[in-house]
Amino acid sequence: MFKPLAFAVIPAVCAVGLAAPAQADGGGYIVIAGSDSTHAVETTVGGSEASLSDVEAYAVSHCAERHGATDCRVLAEGQRGCVALSDNGQSFVGAWGATRSAAGAAAVAKVGVARANVDIARCVGDPGLTPPTGNSFWATQ
Repeated sequence: MFKPLAFAVIPAVCAVGLAAPAQADGGGYIVIAGSDSTHAVETTVGGSEASLSDVEAYAVSHCAERHGATDCRVLAEGQRGCVALSDNGQSFVGAWGATRSAAGAAAVAKVGVARANVDIARCVGDPGLTPPTGNSFWATQ
C-alpha cells in the first residue's frame, strides 16, 4: 500500500531538489555603471556563466565606450533583483534591492537629502535586460 505513495513522492522530491540549484546558481548579476561628468548610465545583466567582476568590467567599459566618459564607475550591483540610482546634487548614488521599490528606497536613503528622487530603476527581466542562459554574454540597456 505504501509503495505507490513512495513512488509518487520520490519523483516529486527529486524534481524540487533538481529545480532548486537552478535558482541558486551563480550568474544573473545586474550592474549599473555611470559617469558623473556626462550623466551617462548603463545597466548590464550577465548570463548564468558570467562572474560579478566580468559584468562590472563590461558595464564600466560599455559606459565609457558608448558615452566617451573617462569617469564611468560601478554605482550598484547585485545578484538578480534591481538596481536604482539617485543624484545627490554632485554625483550619482546607486543601490541594489530585491525589488524595484527596495532598490529605489536604498538609493534615496544613501543620498540622505529630503525629497530625493529615484532617477532610474532597472530590474533583471525588464525589457532588454533578460539574462542570457548558458553563456557569459550580457544584456545591456
